[in-house]
Amino acid sequence: MFSLAHQAIHLGGVTTLDAQIAEIDAVGLDQVHRVARELLDPATLGLTALGTRKGSEIRAKDVAA
Repeated sequence: MFSLAHQAIHLGGVTTLDAQIAEIDAVGLDQVHRVARELLDPATLGLTALGTRKGSEIRAKDVAA
């Protein structure tokens, strides 16, 4: 129900499931790759971990910039 109300208020109407699927299907692999390159740039990524590295294969130098 929330989704329907949200669509009606913010989009001015309700989008059918078929229309939503068509929008998703319209996205090409090249578009996905382009966005992934922008968002997953190793120079701008960060890593957060909770706990110890005890028993882990992860080494500090592997995740340091």
